[in-house]
Parts: sequence; structure tokens; C-alpha cells
Amino acid sequence: FAFKGNNRLKMIMALMTPLYGTLCLLLVSAIVATIYRCGLDVAFTDPRLVLIIRIWTAIITTIFVAFLLKIKCDKYFAGLVYYNPQKRIIFFMVECSLIVNVFTATLLFRPDEESISLIIITLLIVSTNVIIFLTALFMLVGFDILEDSKIQSNCQVIENMYRSLLSEKAEVMMEIDCISGKILNYFLKGQKQDGLVGTTYEKVTQTIIEKLHGDDRLEYLNQINLDHLKHCLNNNIHSWSYEYRLRTDTDDYEWYNDHIRVDQDLDSIKAIIVTSNIQQQKNLMYNASVDDLTGIFNRKSTEELINSYINLNHNGVLFLIDIDNFKAINDTLGHTTGDKVLKDIAQKLTTIFRSTDIIGRLGGDEFIVFIKSDIDVHSKATQLCNSVISTYSDGRNDVTISASVGICMVTQELNTFNKLYEMADTMLYASKDQGKNTFNVAS
Repeated sequence: FAFKGNNRLKMIMALMTPLYGTLCLLLVSAIVATIYRCGLDVAFTDPRLVLIIRIWTAIITTIFVAFLLKIKCDKYFAGLVYYNPQKRIIFFMVECSLIVNVFTATLLFRPDEESISLIIITLLIVSTNVIIFLTALFMLVGFDILEDSKIQSNCQVIENMYRSLLSEKAEVMMEIDCISGKILNYFLKGQKQDGLVGTTYEKVTQTIIEKLHGDDRLEYLNQINLDHLKHCLNNNIHSWSYEYRLRTDTDDYEWYNDHIRVDQDLDSIKAIIVTSNIQQQKNLMYNASVDDLTGIFNRKSTEELINSYINLNHNGVLFLIDIDNFKAINDTLGHTTGDKVLKDIAQKLTTIFRSTDIIGRLGGDEFIVFIKSDIDVHSKATQLCNSVISTYSDGRNDVTISASVGICMVTQELNTFNKLYEMADTMLYASKDQGKNTFNVAS
């Protein structure tokens, strides 16, 4: 990494090697001279002591280099090229000062002087220089290393917490090597399944495919494909989710959600797939959107669905339906029969209109249908009126119901639910005024 920067950085890195080597050599020499109670000139001339000095110098230097490699400091030195030119200058000046100081200390190596005090002085000078050098090196990149270490530690803690939360709440969580196609981790309801670790991803998903709802099979196969995961990563898409239905032991189907997270680390691509049973959420959403009595959409959901469709498509036809003589049903035949009438009307509407149309009950005996495509409005309205008309009896009293209908189409002016409702309501009351059991279409 010393040769990736500019000339200044190269000079700094080039000076580090001889400087640190010389410091280590002098430090070890002073220590050896102290231990063997000889002069520094003897330590440098005695073959046995020279060998000892060289061995320990090599060991210390190797440890230092290994430490630099372990902390991957090349990226921090490379960053000096662009972000911290002032630090480069300061460190270069420290290096030059230390080199001068080291050569000054070598003047103490006089053959005619064997005073132990000079050896100790040399030891202290060199030790101080080593400390200064390492301190300068730490100030150069050490704080960046500590900050990165703290960030990585926090990220690891967060990731562990994230995985723990997911594995506790999810039905299944698996980690996949997208290159080899092997399962790296597999948790079932929070419990690690060691027997599945190392199994092929294809084998694990095969058991799921066998239970898939037919309408969801193609989408599921596309989403779980390893090539699809890598393709999403290449397009900078790291996470997404999809839903599907699985057959239960009782041959019912329940909704599941897969959340996928794909990341690349050096030469590996890993994906985490978290599978959750969302049937309860679906039930809550369904219960919140439908009318409890009739099972069709309630007013809130109907309004939201119609507005959403109009905003995207700018077309459609709205039918507003009121049941004639419904009050007489409740007053004469009772509320139980009244509830049955409402259920019957809802059933007839779902039969007359398509599953893609929006069918709802606004409240009381008022129903609404929004048709999403062009139809023969008069033909459909006639079919509706003929279907609704019927007689209910308790054996003593008979009450005949029918439908008064107001119809309007989406236009540039009528482009929201409220505007359509007001116009259809006007047409509905026109039908009431004409004797009921009929319809009027806004022109």
C-alpha cells in the first residue's frame, strides 16, 4: 500500500522502515548491553551478541508489521492522500526529527567508554524515540482505526439484535450463500436448525413449492431464484418483500410474507430471507375493510378504493342503490328479516356484477357499486332492478322490496368519490320521485 499515494506519502512510508528498524536495533542493543554488562561497541562486535540483537530486532519488527497488517491500516494511510495533508506534513517532520535524534544518540557509541550510565542513557533516549514514533503513528491513523472499530462493533451488536428479533418473531429465517447456493444459517421459530446448515437452498425451497397456492407459484419461483437475487444486488436493490399462500395441514391456505435482504462482502454475496405468517394481519385488514353483516366492503374501504382507482384511471361508472320499502320490512317483519334482506341484496349484487368491480354497503339500506370498465349501463341497471324486486312474508304480512338507483359516470368534473356520490344521490331521489323500482342516469 506504500506505493498507491503521491510522492509525499511514498517518502513518509519509505522513511518509516529504516527509522523503525534503526530504533528497534538500538533499543535491543542497549538492552543486550545492559543485560551482559558490556559496552555498546562490544554488543555490535561480538558475534554471539550481534546474532541475539538481530534475532530480537527481527522479531519485534515482524510483530509490528503483523500488527499493521491486522488492523488493515493501508486504507487509512491511503486516505491521507486526499483528506489529511496536514497530518502527512506533521508526521514527516516527526520522522526527520527522530532520525536526527537517533544519529545524535549513536555518538555515545565510543569504544573507550564503557560506563553503564551511558548505556542507560542510550536506552532511555532510544525508548523515548520509539514511544514518540509510535505515538505519532497513532495520531496519524489511530483515531480513525478506533472510530472504525467502534462503528463495526456497534454494527455487529445491531445486527445481532436484528437477527435475534427476526428469529423470535418469524416463522423461518435463513441465511444463504448466493454463490454456492448453500444454507449458512437456518432458524425455525427462533430455534437454530443445525441439520439444515450446509443444505442446498434449492432443496429447502422445494418443500415450500409443493405447498404453494397455484396462483402464487410463478411469482414465488421468480423471487427465490438466486440469479434474481444477484440481479437485484447488481441494480443496487438490497431489500424487498413479497407475499404468497401456503397450504396448511387442514388443506386451507394461509398468507405468508418473505422479506429478503441481499448484501455483498468482498467476494461473497449473502442473502437473509425472513418468512412470517401474516394470516392474522390479513384477517384484521379484511375485518376492518368489510361490512360485518353482508361481507362486502364497508363505507370507508369503498370510498378509498374508488378514489384510488379514479386517480389512476379516470374512468368508471357509479351505481347508488337504495332499497325501497326497507323500513316496512323492519317495522312489519322484524329486524331479523331486515338483516336477511340486506344479506340477500349483497349476494345478488356480487352475482350481477364482476369480482373486479367495487361493491359496498354505505350503511342502512344503501349500497354502492363502482364498475371499472365501460358497460351497457341501461342493460345492467335493468338487470339490477329486476333482480332486487322480491316479496318477504312472515305468514301474515307481505312486504315487497325493490331498488331505486342513481347512476353517474366519471368525468373531468366528477372525479372524486364525494362528487360522484352527490350526483348519483340526486339521480337516486329522482328515481324515488318517479315511483321507485327504477333508475336514472346523469347526463
